[in-house]
Amino acid sequence: MAKVDSFEFIKFLKKMLDEKDLVLSFSAHKMGIRLDGDKIKVWLHEKGFDEAETDEEISYKLSIFSKIILNLLNGKEINLIVIKKEFIDEDYNKIRELLKDNFINEPLKQDYALESSAKNSLLKRLEWDILNKNISTDKFALLKFYIENTGIEEEKTFLIEFNLNKIDELIKELEKVKEGLKK
Repeated sequence: MAKVDSFEFIKFLKKMLDEKDLVLSFSAHKMGIRLDGDKIKVWLHEKGFDEAETDEEISYKLSIFSKIILNLLNGKEINLIVIKKEFIDEDYNKIRELLKDNFINEPLKQDYALESSAKNSLLKRLEWDILNKNISTDKFALLKFYIENTGIEEEKTFLIEFNLNKIDELIKELEKVKEGLKK
């Protein structure tokens, strides 16, 4: 059975991250990777792999990569004893450096610091749409906030409608928050 090359897989994961098809999330002592499983299936097919034969290997590599990234953020080394040689047969130090070069950056460090120590709810993502009300020709924005409570895996959703004036007010307040964080 052919093995999935870790270096190629890391480059593919970085491409998914850049295209917003992969999200790294953190809690107190763990890291999660949310990704588009269909894109992995397509990638595996393009590389000539059978998904069923590589499922365990891919899951394991994602687990090990998560641990390495988390340890890089914590300034620690991963215990090499936990790595199964049948799945990670490439040079660990090269894998670690490739993960460091492709994933560890200032925004990720800031997200890690916030998410791993948060005591309140966190905004996980935001979606929006522009709609017209039937009663007038005025447009309004419908914003959908996905909120995750710390310590609880359940995600809550809030829908809020904004007109242009309310969006301007929100932007002004967020600019003040941004300036406060820069100080």
